[in-house]
Amino acid sequence: LRMSHIDFMDDTNTVMRHKFLKNWNDDRDALVYPPSSGRYSVYTGADIVDQFAFVVYYSIQDDSFASFSYDTLKDQGIRTPVSIDDPRLQKTWHIAVDDIPPMEFCINRIANVTVYNNTYEFDVTEIHDCVLLKFTEKEVKEIRKNSSVLRELLKERHITFRPEDALIISKGILKFSLRTIHFSPVSTDQRPECYRIDVSVIFDNSRHTGQVYIYLSTVISYVTLCSGRVLHGGGIFLVSIIIFIIDMLVLLMCIASFVLCCRALLRAHLLKLVSFSLTSFSGGGVFLVSIIIFIIDMLVLLMCIASFILCCRALLRAHLLKLVTMEFVETVLKRKLSLSDRLEFLNLWYLMIVTNDIFIILGTLCKITIEFRFK
Repeated sequence: LRMSHIDFMDDTNTVMRHKFLKNWNDDRDALVYPPSSGRYSVYTGADIVDQFAFVVYYSIQDDSFASFSYDTLKDQGIRTPVSIDDPRLQKTWHIAVDDIPPMEFCINRIANVTVYNNTYEFDVTEIHDCVLLKFTEKEVKEIRKNSSVLRELLKERHITFRPEDALIISKGILKFSLRTIHFSPVSTDQRPECYRIDVSVIFDNSRHTGQVYIYLSTVISYVTLCSGRVLHGGGIFLVSIIIFIIDMLVLLMCIASFVLCCRALLRAHLLKLVSFSLTSFSGGGVFLVSIIIFIIDMLVLLMCIASFILCCRALLRAHLLKLVTMEFVETVLKRKLSLSDRLEFLNLWYLMIVTNDIFIILGTLCKITIEFRFK
Protein backbone atom coordinates (compact mmCIF):
# COMPACT_ATOMS: atom_id res chain seq x y z
CA LEU A 1 0.00 0.00 0.00
CA ARG A 2 1.17 3.51 -0.73
CA MET A 3 1.47 6.00 2.10
CA SER A 4 -1.44 8.02 0.69
CA HIS A 5 -3.73 5.01 1.20
CA ILE A 6 -2.53 4.50 4.76
CA ASP A 7 -3.02 8.18 5.53
CA PHE A 8 -6.45 8.06 3.91
CA MET A 9 -7.55 5.14 6.09
CA ASP A 10 -6.20 6.75 9.24
CA ASP A 11 -7.85 10.10 8.44
CA THR A 12 -11.13 8.36 7.62
CA ASN A 13 -11.13 6.63 11.00
CA THR A 14 -10.57 10.00 12.66
CA VAL A 15 -13.43 11.58 10.71
CA MET A 16 -15.77 8.72 11.62
CA ARG A 17 -15.01 9.14 15.33
CA HIS A 18 -15.65 12.89 15.21
CA LYS A 19 -18.77 12.38 13.13
CA PHE A 20 -20.48 9.63 15.11
CA LEU A 21 -19.16 9.87 18.68
CA LYS A 22 -20.73 12.69 20.67
CA ASN A 23 -18.30 15.11 22.38
CA TRP A 24 -15.28 13.46 20.78
CA ASN A 25 -12.41 15.95 20.61
CA ASP A 26 -8.93 16.26 19.14
CA ASP A 27 -7.26 15.40 22.44
CA ARG A 28 -8.59 11.85 22.18
CA ASP A 29 -7.01 11.47 18.73
CA ALA A 30 -3.52 12.15 20.08
CA LEU A 31 -1.63 9.01 21.07
CA VAL A 32 0.07 10.02 24.31
CA TYR A 33 1.02 8.16 27.45
CA PRO A 34 -0.41 8.57 29.94
CA PRO A 35 -3.60 9.54 28.10
CA SER A 36 -4.98 13.00 28.77
CA SER A 37 -8.49 11.64 29.39
CA GLY A 38 -10.17 8.38 30.36
CA ARG A 39 -11.84 5.91 28.06
CA TYR A 40 -14.78 7.24 26.10
CA SER A 41 -17.86 6.04 27.99
CA VAL A 42 -21.35 6.86 29.27
CA TYR A 43 -22.97 6.10 32.60
CA THR A 44 -26.76 6.35 32.30
CA GLY A 45 -29.47 4.98 30.06
CA ALA A 46 -30.28 8.53 28.94
CA ASP A 47 -26.64 9.02 27.91
CA ILE A 48 -26.80 5.81 25.89
CA VAL A 49 -29.92 7.04 24.08
CA ASP A 50 -28.31 10.45 23.43
CA GLN A 51 -25.22 8.77 22.01
CA PHE A 52 -27.44 6.46 19.98
CA ALA A 53 -29.34 9.45 18.55
CA PHE A 54 -26.06 11.17 17.70
CA VAL A 55 -24.94 8.13 15.69
CA VAL A 56 -28.10 8.07 13.56
CA TYR A 57 -26.57 8.75 10.17
CA TYR A 58 -29.44 10.25 8.19
CA SER A 59 -27.74 13.65 7.95
CA ILE A 60 -24.42 12.41 6.57
CA GLN A 61 -25.11 13.89 3.13
CA ASP A 62 -26.03 17.32 4.49
CA ASP A 63 -23.51 18.29 7.18
CA SER A 64 -20.33 16.44 6.17
CA PHE A 65 -17.55 18.22 4.31
CA ALA A 66 -16.53 14.98 2.64
CA SER A 67 -17.56 12.75 -0.26
CA PHE A 68 -19.56 10.30 1.84
CA SER A 69 -22.64 8.67 0.39
CA TYR A 70 -24.94 5.83 1.38
CA ASP A 71 -24.27 2.25 0.38
CA THR A 72 -27.18 2.03 -2.06
CA LEU A 73 -25.57 0.81 -5.30
CA LYS A 74 -26.15 -2.84 -4.48
CA ASP A 75 -29.84 -2.13 -3.89
CA GLN A 76 -30.32 -0.51 -7.30
CA GLY A 77 -29.28 -3.52 -9.34
CA ILE A 78 -26.02 -1.99 -10.57
CA ARG A 79 -23.61 -4.77 -11.45
CA THR A 80 -21.39 -2.99 -13.99
CA PRO A 81 -18.96 -0.09 -13.51
CA VAL A 82 -20.61 3.33 -13.59
CA SER A 83 -19.12 6.78 -14.07
CA ILE A 84 -19.42 9.63 -11.61
CA ASP A 85 -21.95 11.43 -13.82
CA ASP A 86 -24.17 8.38 -14.22
CA PRO A 87 -27.76 9.21 -13.10
CA ARG A 88 -27.87 6.03 -11.03
CA LEU A 89 -24.83 7.14 -9.07
CA GLN A 90 -26.08 10.70 -8.69
CA LYS A 91 -29.10 9.38 -6.81
CA THR A 92 -26.84 8.11 -4.05
CA TRP A 93 -25.51 11.59 -3.24
CA HIS A 94 -28.89 13.22 -2.54
CA ILE A 95 -31.27 10.51 -1.54
CA ALA A 96 -34.64 10.55 0.18
CA VAL A 97 -34.86 9.34 3.77
CA ASP A 98 -37.09 6.43 2.78
CA ASP A 99 -34.43 5.20 0.34
CA ILE A 100 -31.55 5.29 2.82
CA PRO A 101 -30.41 1.77 3.80
CA PRO A 102 -31.36 0.84 7.38
CA MET A 103 -28.86 0.54 10.17
CA GLU A 104 -28.44 -2.74 12.01
CA PHE A 105 -28.33 -3.00 15.79
CA CYS A 106 -27.17 -6.26 17.37
CA ILE A 107 -27.36 -7.06 21.07
CA ASN A 108 -25.43 -9.72 22.94
CA ARG A 109 -27.30 -10.59 26.12
CA ILE A 110 -28.31 -13.39 28.45
CA ALA A 111 -31.84 -14.72 28.63
CA ASN A 112 -33.01 -13.32 31.97
CA VAL A 113 -31.96 -11.95 35.35
CA THR A 114 -34.19 -11.85 38.44
CA VAL A 115 -32.99 -10.12 41.59
CA TYR A 116 -35.20 -9.87 44.70
CA ASN A 117 -33.84 -8.87 48.09
CA ASN A 118 -31.02 -11.33 48.79
CA THR A 119 -31.96 -13.86 46.13
CA TYR A 120 -31.17 -13.93 42.45
CA GLU A 121 -31.72 -16.07 39.41
CA PHE A 122 -29.54 -15.81 36.31
CA ASP A 123 -30.47 -17.57 33.09
CA VAL A 124 -27.09 -17.33 31.34
CA THR A 125 -28.29 -18.66 28.00
CA GLU A 126 -26.54 -16.43 25.46
CA ILE A 127 -28.79 -14.68 22.95
CA HIS A 128 -27.69 -12.70 19.93
CA ASP A 129 -30.44 -10.52 18.44
CA CYS A 130 -30.18 -8.19 15.44
CA VAL A 131 -32.75 -5.60 14.40
CA LEU A 132 -32.85 -3.43 11.28
CA LEU A 133 -33.50 0.18 12.26
CA LYS A 134 -35.48 1.90 9.54
CA PHE A 135 -36.78 5.35 10.47
CA THR A 136 -39.27 7.46 8.53
CA GLU A 137 -38.62 11.06 7.57
CA LYS A 138 -40.98 12.24 10.30
CA GLU A 139 -39.18 10.18 12.93
CA VAL A 140 -35.81 11.51 11.79
CA LYS A 141 -37.00 15.10 12.18
CA GLU A 142 -38.30 14.33 15.66
CA ILE A 143 -34.98 12.76 16.66
CA ARG A 144 -33.10 15.83 15.44
CA LYS A 145 -35.33 18.11 17.51
CA ASN A 146 -35.31 15.99 20.65
CA SER A 147 -33.00 13.00 21.07
CA SER A 148 -35.14 11.59 23.91
CA VAL A 149 -37.79 10.71 21.31
CA LEU A 150 -35.49 7.91 20.21
CA ARG A 151 -36.12 6.05 23.48
CA GLU A 152 -39.77 5.45 22.54
CA LEU A 153 -38.87 4.63 18.94
CA LEU A 154 -36.41 2.00 20.13
CA LYS A 155 -38.92 0.66 22.62
CA GLU A 156 -41.35 0.07 19.75
CA ARG A 157 -38.62 -2.06 18.18
CA HIS A 158 -38.08 -3.99 21.46
CA ILE A 159 -34.81 -2.23 22.33
CA THR A 160 -34.59 -0.81 25.84
CA PHE A 161 -31.86 0.54 28.11
CA ARG A 162 -33.56 0.35 31.50
CA PRO A 163 -31.71 -0.14 34.81
CA GLU A 164 -32.93 -3.75 34.96
CA ASP A 165 -31.27 -4.36 31.57
CA ALA A 166 -27.82 -3.50 32.93
CA LEU A 167 -27.10 -7.10 33.99
CA ILE A 168 -28.71 -8.60 30.88
CA ILE A 169 -27.08 -6.67 28.04
CA SER A 170 -23.36 -7.34 27.52
CA LYS A 171 -22.75 -5.56 24.27
CA GLY A 172 -24.63 -3.58 21.64
CA ILE A 173 -23.25 -3.03 18.14
CA LEU A 174 -24.69 -0.47 15.73
CA LYS A 175 -23.64 -1.19 12.13
CA PHE A 176 -24.00 0.72 8.87
CA SER A 177 -22.05 1.23 5.65
CA LEU A 178 -20.97 4.28 3.68
CA ARG A 179 -19.19 4.86 0.41
CA THR A 180 -16.52 7.38 -0.44
CA ILE A 181 -14.07 8.29 -3.21
CA HIS A 182 -10.41 8.86 -2.39
CA PHE A 183 -8.39 11.18 -4.60
CA SER A 184 -5.03 12.77 -3.86
CA PRO A 185 -3.87 15.30 -6.50
CA VAL A 186 -0.44 15.39 -4.83
CA SER A 187 0.32 11.95 -6.27
CA THR A 188 0.56 12.36 -10.03
CA ASP A 189 0.10 8.66 -10.83
CA GLN A 190 -2.95 8.13 -8.63
CA ARG A 191 -6.48 7.87 -9.96
CA PRO A 192 -9.62 8.31 -7.85
CA GLU A 193 -10.56 5.09 -6.08
CA CYS A 194 -13.86 4.00 -4.55
CA TYR A 195 -14.13 2.53 -1.08
CA ARG A 196 -16.80 1.08 1.14
CA ILE A 197 -16.64 1.92 4.84
CA ASP A 198 -18.26 -0.55 7.23
CA VAL A 199 -18.76 1.33 10.50
CA SER A 200 -19.44 -0.35 13.84
CA VAL A 201 -20.21 1.61 17.02
CA ILE A 202 -19.82 -0.71 20.01
CA PHE A 203 -21.51 -0.15 23.37
CA ASP A 204 -19.47 -2.38 25.68
CA ASN A 205 -21.21 -3.28 28.94
CA SER A 206 -19.41 -6.58 29.45
CA ARG A 207 -18.12 -5.56 32.89
CA HIS A 208 -21.60 -4.57 34.15
CA THR A 209 -20.16 -1.85 36.38
CA GLY A 210 -22.38 1.01 35.23
CA GLN A 211 -19.67 2.38 32.94
CA VAL A 212 -20.48 1.60 29.31
CA TYR A 213 -17.44 1.91 27.07
CA ILE A 214 -18.08 3.21 23.56
CA TYR A 215 -15.68 2.83 20.70
CA LEU A 216 -15.88 2.93 16.93
CA SER A 217 -14.23 0.63 14.42
CA THR A 218 -14.17 0.73 10.64
CA VAL A 219 -13.37 -1.72 7.88
CA ILE A 220 -12.40 0.08 4.69
CA SER A 221 -12.50 -2.09 1.57
CA TYR A 222 -11.80 -1.31 -2.07
CA VAL A 223 -14.77 -1.69 -4.43
CA THR A 224 -15.00 -1.78 -8.22
CA LEU A 225 -18.58 -0.57 -8.65
CA CYS A 226 -17.51 2.80 -10.01
CA SER A 227 -15.06 4.04 -12.59
CA GLY A 228 -14.42 7.24 -14.45
CA ARG A 229 -11.79 9.46 -15.96
CA VAL A 230 -9.57 12.36 -14.92
CA LEU A 231 -9.65 15.49 -17.09
CA HIS A 232 -6.51 17.65 -17.12
CA GLY A 233 -7.89 20.52 -19.18
CA GLY A 234 -6.18 21.85 -22.30
CA GLY A 235 -2.64 22.15 -20.95
CA ILE A 236 0.22 19.69 -21.38
CA PHE A 237 1.52 18.47 -18.07
CA LEU A 238 5.07 17.46 -17.26
CA VAL A 239 3.99 13.86 -16.70
CA SER A 240 2.45 13.73 -20.18
CA ILE A 241 5.67 15.06 -21.69
CA ILE A 242 7.76 12.47 -19.85
CA ILE A 243 5.44 9.67 -20.95
CA PHE A 244 5.61 10.96 -24.54
CA ILE A 245 9.42 10.98 -24.44
CA ILE A 246 9.50 7.43 -23.08
CA ASP A 247 7.07 6.29 -25.78
CA MET A 248 9.25 7.89 -28.46
CA LEU A 249 12.35 6.18 -27.07
CA VAL A 250 10.57 2.83 -27.19
CA LEU A 251 9.47 3.56 -30.75
CA LEU A 252 13.01 4.50 -31.82
CA MET A 253 14.44 1.37 -30.19
CA CYS A 254 11.93 -0.77 -32.04
CA ILE A 255 12.78 0.94 -35.34
CA ALA A 256 16.50 0.47 -34.64
CA SER A 257 15.91 -3.19 -33.85
CA PHE A 258 13.99 -3.61 -37.10
CA VAL A 259 16.76 -1.92 -39.12
CA LEU A 260 19.49 -3.97 -37.45
CA CYS A 261 17.68 -7.23 -38.07
CA CYS A 262 17.14 -6.34 -41.73
CA ARG A 263 20.81 -5.39 -41.97
CA ALA A 264 21.81 -8.75 -40.53
CA LEU A 265 19.67 -10.61 -43.06
CA LEU A 266 21.03 -8.54 -45.96
CA ARG A 267 24.59 -8.91 -44.76
CA ALA A 268 24.22 -12.68 -44.50
CA HIS A 269 23.03 -12.78 -48.11
CA LEU A 270 25.91 -10.60 -49.33
CA LEU A 271 28.40 -12.57 -47.26
CA LYS A 272 27.31 -15.72 -49.03
CA LEU A 273 28.05 -14.11 -52.42
CA VAL A 274 31.29 -12.26 -51.82
CA SER A 275 32.97 -14.01 -48.89
CA PHE A 276 35.84 -15.41 -50.94
CA SER A 277 36.55 -12.24 -52.91
CA LEU A 278 36.41 -10.17 -49.72
CA THR A 279 38.97 -12.44 -48.08
CA SER A 280 41.23 -12.20 -51.09
CA PHE A 281 40.92 -8.41 -51.23
CA SER A 282 41.60 -7.92 -47.56
CA GLY A 283 44.79 -9.91 -47.57
CA GLY A 284 44.00 -11.23 -44.08
CA GLY A 285 43.68 -7.76 -42.46
CA VAL A 286 40.81 -6.31 -40.44
CA PHE A 287 38.84 -3.95 -42.67
CA LEU A 288 36.87 -0.89 -41.68
CA VAL A 289 33.64 -2.66 -42.65
CA SER A 290 34.33 -5.47 -40.21
CA ILE A 291 35.03 -2.99 -37.42
CA ILE A 292 31.77 -1.12 -38.07
CA ILE A 293 29.82 -4.38 -38.12
CA PHE A 294 31.49 -5.44 -34.87
CA ILE A 295 30.57 -2.12 -33.22
CA ILE A 296 26.96 -2.48 -34.35
CA ASP A 297 26.84 -6.04 -33.03
CA MET A 298 28.18 -4.87 -29.68
CA LEU A 299 25.55 -2.11 -29.52
CA VAL A 300 22.83 -4.68 -30.18
CA LEU A 301 24.32 -6.91 -27.50
CA LEU A 302 24.48 -4.09 -24.93
CA MET A 303 20.92 -2.94 -25.69
CA CYS A 304 19.61 -6.47 -25.26
CA ILE A 305 21.51 -6.92 -22.00
CA ALA A 306 20.12 -3.62 -20.69
CA SER A 307 16.61 -4.62 -21.76
CA PHE A 308 17.05 -8.02 -20.10
CA ILE A 309 18.21 -6.47 -16.81
CA LEU A 310 15.42 -3.87 -16.71
CA CYS A 311 12.69 -6.40 -17.48
CA CYS A 312 14.03 -8.84 -14.89
CA ARG A 313 14.12 -5.99 -12.38
CA ALA A 314 10.48 -5.15 -13.14
CA LEU A 315 9.45 -8.80 -12.79
CA LEU A 316 11.33 -9.10 -9.50
CA ARG A 317 9.72 -5.95 -8.06
CA ALA A 318 6.30 -7.20 -9.13
CA HIS A 319 7.00 -10.49 -7.36
CA LEU A 320 8.07 -8.70 -4.17
CA LEU A 321 4.95 -6.53 -4.34
CA LYS A 322 2.87 -9.68 -4.69
CA LEU A 323 4.44 -11.15 -1.54
CA VAL A 324 3.75 -7.97 0.44
CA THR A 325 0.17 -7.87 -0.84
CA MET A 326 -0.42 -11.52 0.06
CA GLU A 327 0.91 -10.90 3.57
CA PHE A 328 -1.30 -7.82 3.97
CA VAL A 329 -4.43 -9.61 2.75
CA GLU A 330 -3.81 -12.57 5.07
CA THR A 331 -3.11 -10.30 8.06
CA VAL A 332 -5.83 -7.68 7.63
CA LEU A 333 -8.56 -9.35 5.59
CA LYS A 334 -7.95 -12.87 6.96
CA ARG A 335 -8.06 -14.55 3.57
CA LYS A 336 -5.63 -15.76 0.93
CA LEU A 337 -5.10 -14.06 -2.39
CA SER A 338 -6.60 -16.09 -5.22
CA LEU A 339 -4.49 -17.46 -8.07
CA SER A 340 -6.08 -15.10 -10.59
CA ASP A 341 -5.22 -12.11 -8.37
CA ARG A 342 -1.63 -13.32 -7.97
CA LEU A 343 -1.27 -13.66 -11.74
CA GLU A 344 -2.18 -9.97 -12.07
CA PHE A 345 1.34 -9.21 -10.83
CA LEU A 346 2.93 -11.17 -13.72
CA ASN A 347 3.46 -9.07 -16.84
CA LEU A 348 3.58 -11.47 -19.79
CA TRP A 349 4.94 -8.76 -22.07
CA TYR A 350 8.03 -8.46 -19.88
CA LEU A 351 8.35 -12.24 -19.84
CA MET A 352 8.23 -12.34 -23.63
CA ILE A 353 10.82 -9.54 -23.91
CA VAL A 354 13.15 -11.39 -21.51
CA THR A 355 12.86 -14.56 -23.59
CA ASN A 356 13.48 -12.61 -26.79
CA ASP A 357 16.52 -10.85 -25.28
CA ILE A 358 18.02 -14.18 -24.21
CA PHE A 359 17.84 -15.57 -27.74
CA ILE A 360 19.20 -12.35 -29.28
CA ILE A 361 22.12 -12.26 -26.82
CA LEU A 362 22.99 -15.91 -27.48
CA GLY A 363 22.63 -15.44 -31.24
CA THR A 364 24.78 -12.31 -31.27
CA LEU A 365 27.52 -13.99 -29.23
CA CYS A 366 27.50 -16.99 -31.57
CA LYS A 367 27.64 -14.68 -34.59
CA ILE A 368 30.61 -12.70 -33.25
CA THR A 369 32.42 -15.91 -32.29
CA ILE A 370 31.92 -17.46 -35.72
CA GLU A 371 33.07 -14.31 -37.55
CA PHE A 372 36.28 -13.92 -35.57
CA ARG A 373 37.04 -17.62 -35.80
CA PHE A 374 37.48 -17.25 -39.54
CA LYS A 375 39.25 -13.90 -39.57
